[in-house]
Amino acid sequence: NTRTLQLMKGLSGAEFLLCDKARQPIVDDTGDLVSTLTEVPDALPLPNENPTEPFDRSVHIGKTSYLCGGLTLTRGTRPGAILYILYPESLMNEAVWEALRPALALGIVGSAISIALSILLTQQFTRRIQQLERRTRLIAEGDFSPLPLPSIDDELRDLGKSVNEMAQRLTQFQATILQTERLRLLGQVSGGLAHQLRNGVAGARLAVQLHAQDCPATEDQEALTVALRQLALVEMQLKRFLDLGKATT
Repeated sequence: NTRTLQLMKGLSGAEFLLCDKARQPIVDDTGDLVSTLTEVPDALPLPNENPTEPFDRSVHIGKTSYLCGGLTLTRGTRPGAILYILYPESLMNEAVWEALRPALALGIVGSAISIALSILLTQQFTRRIQQLERRTRLIAEGDFSPLPLPSIDDELRDLGKSVNEMAQRLTQFQATILQTERLRLLGQVSGGLAHQLRNGVAGARLAVQLHAQDCPATEDQEALTVALRQLALVEMQLKRFLDLGKATT
């Protein structure tokens, strides 16, 4: 009866209409519709063959749109009658929105947190990359001091270790180059000095030879011979020294 349908409406928010097999509204003994509606839709769909089928067919009463479905009654005082259930689409949309609102709010909050974390991590990585860039620029300018490594053990820390190893090797190379440069300069100076000494020894040996020709065959002649031999040995050693310098350059 209508009272039962009103109670069902209060529980579900849906409207109810009882029709006969020909889909014509049924009236009670007082001539009123057995329904919670004041108006009847112009066209009603066929009843659902299965009670579990969704009520997705749309009907209109005035400007209000309803999702409608019909169930054939098999028990009670009116077997074979069709009970139409009309649920307002506006309430359905509100229910869907109420169901989705927590998920949307959670998604928006999660997205905002994700964006904030992404910005924070991006800024942190950007600062660390800029620090590495400044360190490599200083290395290019000749400053080989080590880079302070971050506490986070990640790829950037490994890259910082590689930069420090490169700076350490460059420091060793720089020391080697400086030592090599000093040795090269020392070689040039010693080569020039040896050349001058060789010229002096050659001049002295020539002077002793000329003096030996003027001296008689006495003990002085023997001493001059020893002096010439020693000068020749010195000249030979200086020549070897000069030849060694030419081979290494």
